[in-house]
Amino acid sequence: MPLFFQLVLFAVPGVLIYLGIHFWTPVFLKKGRSLLSTFFFFLWLPVIPLLPLALILFLLFEGGEIMWRGFILPLQEGVFGEIAWLVNGLMWAWLVHAGLKWHFIGMLPGMLIAPWVAQYTGNTFAAFIVHAGGNSILWILLVLGALGIGEKKEEKSIE
Repeated sequence: MPLFFQLVLFAVPGVLIYLGIHFWTPVFLKKGRSLLSTFFFFLWLPVIPLLPLALILFLLFEGGEIMWRGFILPLQEGVFGEIAWLVNGLMWAWLVHAGLKWHFIGMLPGMLIAPWVAQYTGNTFAAFIVHAGGNSILWILLVLGALGIGEKKEEKSIE
């Protein structure tokens, strides 16, 4: 991603939130606004313009699920019949995720489960839930690590 887009996406809202909380919050509080409304104003107002971008990114990332399970899988069912889910999952794995060599083997079961669910339920949304569920585990682990939850605490010894 070009540096300009990174600055627009992350630096501008970050600076606005920082300035709002540290400099403008006291001004608003002195004018009689509640802390909650001031906090909401400065924390979420800079993020609201990014909501359309969030929708676009959602469609880009999960639009693949619509393409692979909603469009390609039904075509493959006409050619491969009951094993279309296997062909679809392996194609998806090879064409989309093979570049992620460091976790390709770990992802392979999920890449086969999503097309299987889509074919046997006849529902693309079910495959989307399977895909999102697999991804959410990684995000939860990332957040827990960022918060330091699960880290071993060093014990201080008294000598």
